[in-house]
Amino acid sequence: MKIFGIILAALVFSSLVRKDTHEKLSDALTKFLNDPTLKYANISFEAIDLATGVTIASHNSHTSLSPASVSKLFTTAMALDELGPTYTPKTKFYIDGELKKDGTLKGNLWVRGGGDVSFSSRYYCAEDKEFVAMQSLVDTLKKLGIKKIEGDVISDASDFGYDGNPDGWIWGDMGNYYGAGSSGLTYSDNILKLYYKTGLQSTTVLKMEPVVEDLRFSNFVVADAVDGDNSYVYGAPYSLDRYATGRLPKNQAEFIVK
Repeated sequence: MKIFGIILAALVFSSLVRKDTHEKLSDALTKFLNDPTLKYANISFEAIDLATGVTIASHNSHTSLSPASVSKLFTTAMALDELGPTYTPKTKFYIDGELKKDGTLKGNLWVRGGGDVSFSSRYYCAEDKEFVAMQSLVDTLKKLGIKKIEGDVISDASDFGYDGNPDGWIWGDMGNYYGAGSSGLTYSDNILKLYYKTGLQSTTVLKMEPVVEDLRFSNFVVADAVDGDNSYVYGAPYSLDRYATGRLPKNQAEFIVK
């Protein structure tokens, strides 16, 4: 009887906690919807209690809206569920050719990516320290007896295929950092930095990092009285043709566009 009472008390407490959570969420949604700054916004919201299947709070839940970066929550949740929080993607190395006794590889070194997004990422490395991560790879190769490569270093990013930008991807997003497609081999967040110098109206590209061989880049960005980066880079995936339009703050000795 005592155990039954404890179980009953626990169930009642759990029910009260769930009810309290539901009410707080519902109140928060009401407050959000009544925010005057969102007067002309399109809002769609749906929250479901996974334990009971009951809808906790809802507003225009069947309205079709573009989820944008919110969709990353679903892919991240699926990856955590399927792979687990301790999963570590692997970057693999292969060689073709002959490794001589003096450590010279008479052939190619292949680097096959496994989806490791932390490789020289700015979220894992300090600014301008991206190459530090390369040193551990160099040390690994040395331990394997490879001291010199007389062939090519070939990157293989095919682990996810080469269709990282799906059909219907917004053209204005595709060439910018927040619209980057998925890739089996990512280095330094796959970011290219354009260093601009701006005048009263015109802009000049001083340099780009890293240097992309054979890249055909056209600059149509103008200088204006704007705050921050108002430029856009356009180009299709795996194309060496890129052009930039938009506006940047005027009279800047150096302004970086990523």
